[in-house]
Amino acid sequence: MDVFEPTGADLAKIYTALQRIDSKSVTAKLDAAGIEPIVASVRAQYEERSYEVFAVHHLALAAWLVASVGPAIRDATSFELSLRHEVIVAPRWVLAQPIRLAQHRRCPALPLVWPSAWERDDLDGWLRLAYEGLLDHLDKQSSEAAVAELSTSAIQWRLVALVDALAPERSDREHGQSIAARLNDLLRRTSQLTVNTIEANWIKSIDTSLAWRRNALTHLLCEPPDGSARWTFKGCVEPELPLSELLSMCAGLSLAVMDRVADALRNEPDGYIRRLADRCERDG
Repeated sequence: MDVFEPTGADLAKIYTALQRIDSKSVTAKLDAAGIEPIVASVRAQYEERSYEVFAVHHLALAAWLVASVGPAIRDATSFELSLRHEVIVAPRWVLAQPIRLAQHRRCPALPLVWPSAWERDDLDGWLRLAYEGLLDHLDKQSSEAAVAELSTSAIQWRLVALVDALAPERSDREHGQSIAARLNDLLRRTSQLTVNTIEANWIKSIDTSLAWRRNALTHLLCEPPDGSARWTFKGCVEPELPLSELLSMCAGLSLAVMDRVADALRNEPDGYIRRLADRCERDG
């Protein structure tokens, strides 16, 4: 995917859309961070320099504000409609760019800004790499219904890798947790934050068979511990899952990724947010 470079017009639209849906919360959040006068000054620069491309820290400050103010409203639809931007969406209040095969032109989508700590070699950093790898893989897919078996198998492997990162096995469990049990817990948590039918249907498209399919594709045979029918490699590839079904699953797990990203963005350290604002002010 092409790197998104925000212009003054793009940034102005983000702040204007937020003000339209909850101006009081926006002002309160900026006041609490001690940066309201700076943001007011910077916003004026966006209007004056609408065609100029601004550095990524301007987008990072806007992404923090969107993730912080949004949860009180819950559904981002009103914000996206106010934004009126073809490239930017906000699933779960994360500013993002939908991929070419995104469902309803919304998800899966690539965050325009990742949390500041997600560059590290830890679980969050691995989650970012796994998610970017999935989106890169999807972006290379044909939109045709029939795609290569290896390609669809790779999507399933990547999806289960996301589950491993989003819901890692707990060390305090004597016998651990199966990937299927962790997937169910993750889907339950993600559903609790879902307020529209489209997102709910994406999540419902995923069940524990995803974990059993991945295991069968890896080990040729999978005997689910819940006593359900066994899965074989041949049964998983003849016929293989159609791309349309896999894209719905990708959209559902994309929401879980966005939940993690939004939580990290809104909990960025106060000092980091202040430094972002100072850098934006110096650009003026």
